Formats: sequence, C-alpha cells, structure tokens
Amino acid sequence: MHRLDRPGRLGGAGTDRHGAAGHARPPPARPDGHRLNSVLRGWCAYFRPGVSNVAFCYLGHYAWMRVTRWIRRKHPGITWKQLRRRYYGGGWWPVTEEAELFNPAKVSTTRYRYRGKLIPAPWPTTA
Repeated sequence: MHRLDRPGRLGGAGTDRHGAAGHARPPPARPDGHRLNSVLRGWCAYFRPGVSNVAFCYLGHYAWMRVTRWIRRKHPGITWKQLRRRYYGGGWWPVTEEAELFNPAKVSTTRYRYRGKLIPAPWPTTA
C-alpha cells in the first residue's frame, strides 16, 4: 500500500483534503483594504524623515501591482475596461465606495530637519 493511499493522509485517490474530487484552486483571498492602507501609512510615517522618495515610489508601484493582480485573478473573464470602471473609478488608481488605496509615492519626505537651539551645546557657556 502506498503512503498517500492510506486513510487520513492528504492526497489519496484523486480527492483533496476535503473529500471533493478534482484540483480546483480555491478562490483568492480578499485583501483587507483598510488594513493594507494602515500598513502602508505606518511604513511611510516611519521612513519619512530620510532619503526614501524612490523607495516610496517603488512601494506605491508594488502595492498597485499586487492589488491589480488580485483583482484580475478574482475576475478572470472580465475586460480591463470593465475592471477599471468597477474598481478604479474610471482612472488608474484603485478606488471603491469605502476607501482608496493609499499611494506612498505622494508622501513627501523631510531631510535634515533644522532643530535650532534644541541641540544642547557640548561645552559650558561662561561669560
């Protein structure tokens, strides 16, 4: 007897682990837009005081690609024009009635913030 043919093992005689025949892919998981936006905002807030504009642009492109690929996988038989009308509000950035995907490329960075007299002098001031 083969290992995978024993009862209780994954695989077996053409069934998946739930007992259904075939090898259908499960539907893609639904991304949580609010959670994704909060993660992107937090990441940008943390790295904002630095030279990270190129990284923010890349992050925005990467987030757009991943959300777009998820939408395309979710609706395999729909045209790009219909997808843009439904999920992008006619434009190119994902927008729904509930929320809009946060765009990290629009975050401005700050460099070398002037702190003035907040930095204490390393030597005592004597008159």
